[in-house]
Amino acid sequence: MTALRTAREVGKLERVILGTDSPAGSGVQPLGILRMIALLSSLGDLPAELAFCLATGNTARQRSSIAA
Repeated sequence: MTALRTAREVGKLERVILGTDSPAGSGVQPLGILRMIALLSSLGDLPAELAFCLATGNTARQRSSIAA
């Protein structure tokens, strides 16, 4: 939550990316990301649509810039 709060304070939410390397209890990897979205949305006081943006758009931009 500290990283999210700091990114919000300095106006750099676009720099926050979500990822996981932990195994999901159900064996489905996206479940870890969904849990992180729910955590940030509920405890981080972040609207759900912005939490999804951190997990999708921000992460996709970061991965595409590495691949280029």
